[in-house]
Amino acid sequence: MAKVTPRLRVLILEDVSSDAELIVAALRHDLGPIAWERVGTRQQFVDALDRPWDVALADFTLVDFDALGALDLAAERSPDLPFVIVTGFFEEAALECLRRGASDYVLKDNLARLTPAVQHALEDRRLRKEKSEAEAAVRRSEAHFRSIIENGMEIITILEPDWSIRYESPSIERTLGYGPDEHVGRNAFENVHPDDLVRVREGIGRLMLAPGPGASLEIRVRHKDGSWRWLEVRGNNLLADPNVRGVVVNSHDITERKRAEERLVYLGLHDALTGAYNRAYFEEEMARAEIGRTFPISIILADLDGLKKVNDSLGHAQGDVLLQRAAELLRGTFRKEDAVARIGGDEFAVLLPGADAHVAAQALERLSARVDDHNQVTDGPPLLLSFGSATGEKGCHLADLVAQADAGMYVDKRDGRGDHPQDASTSTGEQA
Repeated sequence: MAKVTPRLRVLILEDVSSDAELIVAALRHDLGPIAWERVGTRQQFVDALDRPWDVALADFTLVDFDALGALDLAAERSPDLPFVIVTGFFEEAALECLRRGASDYVLKDNLARLTPAVQHALEDRRLRKEKSEAEAAVRRSEAHFRSIIENGMEIITILEPDWSIRYESPSIERTLGYGPDEHVGRNAFENVHPDDLVRVREGIGRLMLAPGPGASLEIRVRHKDGSWRWLEVRGNNLLADPNVRGVVVNSHDITERKRAEERLVYLGLHDALTGAYNRAYFEEEMARAEIGRTFPISIILADLDGLKKVNDSLGHAQGDVLLQRAAELLRGTFRKEDAVARIGGDEFAVLLPGADAHVAAQALERLSARVDDHNQVTDGPPLLLSFGSATGEKGCHLADLVAQADAGMYVDKRDGRGDHPQDASTSTGEQA
């Protein structure tokens, strides 16, 4: 029989071997074969960090060590290693671990949360890698455009005092598609994007009033094919120079850099697979909502049931499609102002500002009907969703609402109601 290759390498910092075995059993139950090692001391943990791991799980308190120290060591020696606290009881210091980079914490008496926490930590690492690659793309783009400038690839334009174009360098054809003589004698603002026109006129106007270089501007200019290109434009007033008697404008194409920056911003807010908001954005929205004035607030959690079965039987590509279908259906059900986020491997959350329990229940009924309709007309594995919801008034802690909704969702899942949200647990969280 062929040897099964473990899909996950787990380092467990735990000085109680029976607890480590329970952790391994929980992971194997959900994820199949794993490779793991238990270490119980600081030195053993340091030595283990020299080997490759997918995730580290750490008890909070050990005989000569604690999770804060382990987290600092991991950040120093293996900064990309996802780190999850698995502790016997909640401690305030666990929050400090989260603030210092731990992905999550799980209580030992609720190991059902362990696999989702590990999957979320792995997903966070993947997104960080993608974000790092996007940042690298921005840096490469900037280096690329600096090289263009150094090798004379910039567009050089000379303007008359009346802002008409006297000269444009041949490089304009490579960048914007126009011949170097096509714009001579025409107004310099003719092809500037309407939304940038006032800003450009003001910038050039200031430049005309004082000799020397002016501030750079990022503007959109129409390409000959009708598309818009981003240019970084820098002007130098040489009207008093008898050899020039004009304003020299150097422009270079930054379109790819702008696209990379937009992608970077997008990745900072969204889950790359589904297009829903990511967990970090959702938590920021909760923090803003908690101190805001839009109450009551409802939170809905939705778990995509059967995802592991689809991944195992049909492949992860089909599982990804199922996640994308779920996210699309959720976004289409809720209001524009509601934040729909993927907060875990198979878990979604929705923040509904200004929605009381009745509004949340109506939204769940709509969602249930849409799930039924979707499954009737869509080929492939059906969407099976478990739900929980909670509603709070001014003064409540939204983290408590998430916990209530999470408990309701697992009741819904346990009772096998699946995608029938009208039966899902709904609670109201209020705090004096």
